[in-house]
Amino acid sequence: MALSDEPAAGGPEEEAEDETLAFGAALEAFGESAETRALLGRLREVHGGGAEREVALERFRVIMDKYQEQPHLLDPHLGSRL
Repeated sequence: MALSDEPAAGGPEEEAEDETLAFGAALEAFGESAETRALLGRLREVHGGGAEREVALERFRVIMDKYQEQPHLLDPHLGSRL
């Protein structure tokens, strides 16, 4: 019976990879602050427009969905958005 050079399942390499994946989705700041401000500033312009309005709305949704798990990152920016 020969020993394999492959690391054992559940070894330190696999644990380190799991930790990296777990923290990979964590955000550190609201990176789209300026873009969100611009989208909100254009509301009057795109209010009646069909396609342009839909593009702006979808982009806003994508940005907000990104922060569902970490809403505390949005808190400091809410005052200037309302």
